[in-house]
Amino acid sequence: MTREQAVRALLAEYEQTRARNRGEEQHRLAQAEAKAPAIVDALRQREALLMDHMRDAFDHPADARRISTELAERLGALHNEARRALTKHGFPADYLEPVFDCPLCKDKGEVGEPLRRWCTCFQQRLVRLLCSDEGMAALQAENFDTFDETRFPDEPLPGKPVTQRARMRTLRGICESYADEFPNNTQRNLLFYGTSGLGKSFLMNCIAHRVLTRGYSVARLTAPKLIEHLRRYHYSGEGAEAVEQWTNAHLLLLDDLGAEPMIENVTIVYLLGLLNDRMTARRHTVISTNFTLPELVQAYTERLTSRMLDASATRILRFEGRDVRLIPRP
Repeated sequence: MTREQAVRALLAEYEQTRARNRGEEQHRLAQAEAKAPAIVDALRQREALLMDHMRDAFDHPADARRISTELAERLGALHNEARRALTKHGFPADYLEPVFDCPLCKDKGEVGEPLRRWCTCFQQRLVRLLCSDEGMAALQAENFDTFDETRFPDEPLPGKPVTQRARMRTLRGICESYADEFPNNTQRNLLFYGTSGLGKSFLMNCIAHRVLTRGYSVARLTAPKLIEHLRRYHYSGEGAEAVEQWTNAHLLLLDDLGAEPMIENVTIVYLLGLLNDRMTARRHTVISTNFTLPELVQAYTERLTSRMLDASATRILRFEGRDVRLIPRP
């Protein structure tokens, strides 16, 4: 699901919510009228009073302040009368107030005047929806808030004075700054390299989650999954929409490069085309691999790796230490 598709789906849900709540308001009004018609009479008087004073203010603009003060007093009196009647008949005092799931945006998904922006409720639901998609499911559990540096050994890396835990703390800081500065990063791309179990995928998820919550489109998948889709696209033309999504997403995260099969006229050709298109459009890409840099150059040709390792556009981060998945939890 693309971000645009998710937004459309959520807007349709919000429309259904408004319709449901309007139905609930009518149901409550009918209940109140059946028990105490005087309550509904007071509300109707309030509506008529509002319309009369609005017309009066338009007809006599010089008296607008007096009319407004008088209206507020009379509306307040009718409002209090209705609330007293409601509680007298066993209803909550606010039973006939408008019903909203989100009082902040009134179930429209947007707030702000004159510049509109997504409400917090909409942003949270959008992130959850996108995180439920293929390749994004881990983001709810793996993000900067859940990052636990104590999972990494607090012992020096071989031949270095810094510990693995301290190194991961540094890498986390770099990745969080990258996500917070997005898309105004000096170097648009990141390349994570190092052996398995060092936190590369976790930090990729952290970046994806933060960038998503900031309102940008994110595509995340593994290299084997990418090549599987590209193989089908190459031979049958299926999946053009997915290829377009990976090309146009504000941020593409490609995990586990090197684990995919090398298919002639597919793997190198399409990877090169994808990276070229994203570089030309100045899109951001984060790649992780278990390869060393020399192994990367040997496997992917100089033409492709020159784009991945271009220091002007890519920051290269080395992950070192012990595989934390093999370390028992306390």
